[in-house]
Amino acid sequence: MVGFSSPSRKRQKEKNCSPHRSESTAETIERHQARRELGYDAALVKTPYYYKTAYKPDVLLAHYRRVADESPIPVMLYSIPQFTGIALTRRK
Repeated sequence: MVGFSSPSRKRQKEKNCSPHRSESTAETIERHQARRELGYDAALVKTPYYYKTAYKPDVLLAHYRRVADESPIPVMLYSIPQFTGIALTRRK
């Protein structure tokens, strides 16, 4: 079970996931390091959207790979195209 509560309210078997809002790969990684120190178990990362036209599939893939490689906690991708205008899809 993954919850979105703060780690201080952590129940014995509940995992905590921190939602994240950032347009920068480096800032996303920094925030994940801080969240780990706060006791979060995972991070929920939405698609950057401010510069939508620049986010080609290879750019998004590089962003998510770097975030996942450098994050001290597991990363879950959050596809919310109704807000970001970009839908994440599975690679074929």
